Amino acid sequence: MKAYINDKLVVLSPEVAAEYTETPEKTRQLQKEALAAKRWEVETGGLILNGVLIDTSRESQAMINGAYAQAQRKKDAPGYMINFKGRDGWVSLTADQMINIGEAVGDFVQACFDHERSLSDLIDQSDTSVDINAGWPV
Repeated sequence: MKAYINDKLVVLSPEVAAEYTETPEKTRQLQKEALAAKRWEVETGGLILNGVLIDTSRESQAMINGAYAQAQRKKDAPGYMINFKGRDGWVSLTADQMINIGEAVGDFVQACFDHERSLSDLIDQSDTSVDINAGWPV
């Protein structure tokens, strides 16, 4: 294969040429890598719940999951409250409120992975580019 590099004509070996040749498999691989990055961006970008931005970074997901588990165990304790520090400061939540937040975050994260899988399957079945920016949960 002949190619221009820095305005000079060069002959590339078959091994090197293969690195620069677009194939359907390479296109799919690159698109799936971009798709995974998009899912990460959406998944960790936050969730608006009842007008409040909930942090969905991986660290926050872990903290919310722990508070959710605690709320499940303590939901029948009279007057039980969870003090939780969010992006905008402290909030006091009832067990039911924390359970609702935990379920919303879990549903949101799962919806992100479900959408990534659907698009990944579509990429596998397609000979053309797939729009990886559409249809994400908000």
